[in-house]
Order: sequence, then structure tokens, then C-alpha cells
Amino acid sequence: MGRIHMLKGNYKQAESYFAAAIDENKKLTGNVKNKEEALSYLYRSQLAYKSGFLNESLLWANRALNEVHLNYVSKSIYDFPSDVSASVSPLTFFQVLVYKAGLVYEKYKREGNETYLFNASRIYLKAVELSRYILTNFDNDDARMFFIENSRSLFDDAVKTAYEASTKDKSFLDDVLRIIESYKGNVLYQTLQDARQKHNSSVPEELLERESNLKQLYAAYLTQLNQTTDEKEAAQINRRIASLQVEISRLQKSFVTSELGFFFNDENFNRDDYLESIRARIDRNMLLMNYFISGNTIFLFYLSRSEVHVEKILVNEKFHIQFRLYLEEIYRITDGIRFDGYARGNSLYNTLVKPVSQIASRYKRWVIVPDEYLYYLPFDALSKNEDKESYLLMDHTISYHYSFNLLLNKEVMVPKFTKSDSILGFAPFSFEKIFQGPGGIQSLPFSDNEINLPFVNKYIRNRATKQNFIRLYPSYRYIHLGTHASLSTDSTNSWILFHGKQSGSIAEKLYLHEIYNLNLHGTELVTLSACQTAAGESVSGEGLLSLSRAFLYAGSKGIVSTLYKTDDKVTAFLMNQMYRYLKQGLPVEEALRKSKIDLIQSGDINPKLKTANFWANFIYIGKIAEQDSFAMVDINVWTLLTMALIAFIYFGLKHLKSFKPDPE
Repeated sequence: MGRIHMLKGNYKQAESYFAAAIDENKKLTGNVKNKEEALSYLYRSQLAYKSGFLNESLLWANRALNEVHLNYVSKSIYDFPSDVSASVSPLTFFQVLVYKAGLVYEKYKREGNETYLFNASRIYLKAVELSRYILTNFDNDDARMFFIENSRSLFDDAVKTAYEASTKDKSFLDDVLRIIESYKGNVLYQTLQDARQKHNSSVPEELLERESNLKQLYAAYLTQLNQTTDEKEAAQINRRIASLQVEISRLQKSFVTSELGFFFNDENFNRDDYLESIRARIDRNMLLMNYFISGNTIFLFYLSRSEVHVEKILVNEKFHIQFRLYLEEIYRITDGIRFDGYARGNSLYNTLVKPVSQIASRYKRWVIVPDEYLYYLPFDALSKNEDKESYLLMDHTISYHYSFNLLLNKEVMVPKFTKSDSILGFAPFSFEKIFQGPGGIQSLPFSDNEINLPFVNKYIRNRATKQNFIRLYPSYRYIHLGTHASLSTDSTNSWILFHGKQSGSIAEKLYLHEIYNLNLHGTELVTLSACQTAAGESVSGEGLLSLSRAFLYAGSKGIVSTLYKTDDKVTAFLMNQMYRYLKQGLPVEEALRKSKIDLIQSGDINPKLKTANFWANFIYIGKIAEQDSFAMVDINVWTLLTMALIAFIYFGLKHLKSFKPDPE
């Protein structure tokens, strides 16, 4: 009743009801802390603010914190609890912290005292830490994603506040990075952390195997549910799915009570030298770039071993129009229509990259963590000017990831057996003519050429079945899938297609939820040479829910995939070149870059296939090699060094021949 009156503007009646609610609660609970009383204090705080009493609002917010936290007693208007795990209700605690941070920031705006700004940033950071704690207590990814999606406003306000604080005190750059990183890739990071924790624990192997079998059964029932049209059968499958969810949840809770003892340990986030710890783990020739979009403001946090900065980029409707038109241009590979995206690509470069180009140009290797719509943009195709020869590709090796934490995360688990260094390649539809089957599946005549190399173990046409893939994939570090794929907003209709007697049937589709349950730990690279395998629905903080992300989720270190439709001739050329470079020892991201440059410079490729729209669709997402000295040194430098060494040996030998030892 108090909330209704507050919403209607009847502030006196609202105050009366809130006071009555607090009194009733005390009669029922005495001095026992509880979330209902904490919420009543929070509503009193909101009422005081609406009535124009900011200081009183802060006092009520502090009373709410005192009530919701088990061992906190406020001493000033800007202090806050340090322990995020000791509360009667983490979600209520979260609500109160976020609200109090906004009040302290409002006090700064009114009075101009920077102390309030700094404290507001610290309270927001504590709320972010609490959000990470809450995520660890959700036992499924849907719940985690829902929480992140509905916490978006916290991260917007927290980043803006920390950025403003950093313009007055550089130490708050650390806060900016912690907040952005806490928003990015959290569900994926938590999954990999859980896998590592289980692997390094004393949980019996049979329990982990039981969990894996239950998850596979769950995935199978989801597939069945998606295909059935019988109402009774659907109801029966739904009951089985619900039963499996309960069984999986109970099994996972048994892990907690075993010797494993899962607990919240966010040591990276809480360490005092968080920013420095990230900088220490990257090589000297690498620049990390993390974009965070808040309305018409883009924050670009970029750092290397020697420097760290945040750039605030303001965009307008004109930018969004240019962005949309550029994507339309670069995603189109229609015969007879020339690519004409250079000017728009240069316009996007001027907005998104040029503000930091003075620093960024000094680094050969860029790792980009996009946000929202930027996940759809192939950065290496942007032009430094309107000249078509000025692609970023020519000067920089660009790869992508979902967060710095994921990029630098340690190996989750080491396979129990040595995997083959050969490539396992599948090309189910490498027929010369159209393959006639259900759904009109079209042949991919050049998909065989993509893997026509002596070090590839090829499975083509009728050998390229789902059964063979499931049987063989655990034994290989490198996997190539040159086939058809489908991506839908409904995950049960997203799949990768293999060969079968009835092509397009359920039995030959590897569904998204099945990919999540693969064990790809120890797999270096999965190449998804199919249309739009890197595309998908953009979800707050988690990037695109794509097929490629599912393979990372399953444990692969990296993915080469596509943002949009591919051309099979170009794909065959790029894949052949990339694998040759990999065989020479180049890291994936550099091998892919050099294959694109080879395409542009090749005299054997039709010029109309060399424009950015034909090669920019292939991107690499994943870990990158540690190579302070090797990978980013230009081949010309190595040539000079080799020549110098040969000259040194030659003149050295010549000197030895003419050398006469002293008789003594």
C-alpha cells in the first residue's frame, strides 16, 4: 500500500503505511534481520528522495544496509559492507547497494565534492562484486543471463561514474576495467571456472561422468521436443526434461557437500593489483581493446604492458546510419554488385579506432572485445582512409574475445591422453552437383578443397556423418567442419549438418545444446566453415549466442568462424592457406590474417573476389599465442636477420682460413 501511494504521489499516506509495515514486521520478527524490513527501509529512502530530502534518503538507505547485512553497522553516509556473502538476501542487498551508490553520486552532482564521486564509484564497484557472487549461486545459464540482462542499468551507471572518477584520479581506471570485465562474458567464464574446479577436485569420476550423461540425455530430449507435433508426446517429454533438471541440480549440489567444497573465490577480481595483473600477462606487442556501449556513448578501454587509457566516444544518429549501411554493404556478396564500402568503412574507423590510433598504431597485435552491435563488425576490413588498399588487415593482426578474463584464463583441464596434431576435417556435401534431399540441401563442391592437404584426416560425403564426428573429435587438437549450418533465435533450431541417408534429418544435425555438452578441453582450434557461424542474437554482456560461442563454451581454445554468407571458392583458398601457415608454426590469428592478404595479392584470384566483403566474414575468437619475440616480427625482419647470420658465418670462416696461430 505504501508503494502504491508513493507511485501516486501521496507521500504522507505512503510514509504512514511504510511506518506501519516496519512496526508490524518488528512485532513478527523482533531483532532478527530480514529482507522485508530491509525493503521497507529502502522504500522509505526512495520516498525521502522523492520528497526532496537527499540526506534523509541516505540515512534510510544505511538502515536498509544494516538490516540486510548480517554484521554491518554503518558509521557514515558513504561507507558500505565489505563482505558480499554475509547477507540475509543477496538480491535485496544488491538493490540497496545500487540505490545508495546513485544517491551518493547525486550528492556529488549537487555539491561538487569529489569525495562523494569517489565513494559512489566504490559503492558501485561493491555492487558489481556482489553481482558476481550472486551469479555463482545460480545453477543454470538461463538464470545467469537473465540476471545480467536485468542488471544492465547498474553497469551503465557504474562505468560512467568510475570513468568520471578516473578523469580526476587515475587510480580509478582499475575500477573502470573491473566493472566492464564483470559485465563481459560472465556466464562463459563461470562455466569454464566450474569445469576447472570440478576437474581439480576430488569429486569421484563416476559422478562427473553421471553429470555428463544426464546433460547429454537432457539435450536429446530437447531435440525430441523440438521435432514432435503430438501434444501428449510433448507433455511426456516435458515431464522427462523437468525430472532431468531436478536430477542434474541435485547431483551438482552433491558436489558442494563432497570434498570439493565449492565456494565463492573471486580472487582475480578482488586483488589490489587487478589492472597490473592483466598487463603483466600480455606480451609487449599486444594491445587489448574493450568496448562498452551505453546509449550514445561508447567507452573504449585499451591497455598494453606499458600504458592504459579510457576513451569516451560520443556517437549520434548519423553514426548508426553509417554503421547499418556499412554492414549491408560488407555482408553482401551478390554477383554483379561491386563492393562500395570504403568511405563508410573509413567513417567507422574514424569514430571507433582513430581516437586511439596514435597509441594503437604502435602495436601489431590487437585483441578486441566488442559490445552489442559491434560484435557484427569485422574490424580488419575498416579503412584508414577512403583508399581501398588501407585496410587495418594490412598492418594489424586482429582477433576477438568475450572478455580479457577469458582471453587470459588458464587452461581449464588437461586431456588424459595426447591428441593428434593432424586436422580432423569434415566435408559432408562436397558433391559436384546439387545434392537432392529433404530440405533441398545444396552441394558445397569446393568444401573438399578446403581440407585437401596431406596433414588433414578427411571425412567427406557419406563418411562425414555425425556418428563419425562424435567418435573421432576427442582425439584431435584441430577440427574443421565445412558444411551447412542454421542459426535461429530458438536454440533448439540451431545446428550444424552432417551427411546421412536422409540429409537434413534429426540424426544428422548437431544441435546447439549438443555442442555445449561436447568435451573440447585440450582442443586448440575448431574451424566452422559454414555460413554465419559467428553470428547470433546479442545478449547483454555475453556477446552473440552463436554456434562459435558454443564451441568455446565446450572448452575449445579458439574458433575460426563466419559472420555472414561465404563464397566457396574464396573459402577454399583461405582455408588452404591458413592451414599451411599453421603447419609452419604460425599462431591461428596470424595464419588467418596472412591467408587474407594472400587472397588480396594473388594473381590467380579473380579481382572481384578480393574486396573486403569476400574475406572479412572470417574471424578468429579465442586465446592467442604468447610470443614476445616471434609472431608479430615481420617476415622481412627475419629475412634480414637470416642474411646477417649467414654473412657472419661466411666472414667468420674466411677469417679462420687466413688465421695463422702464434708459434708460441
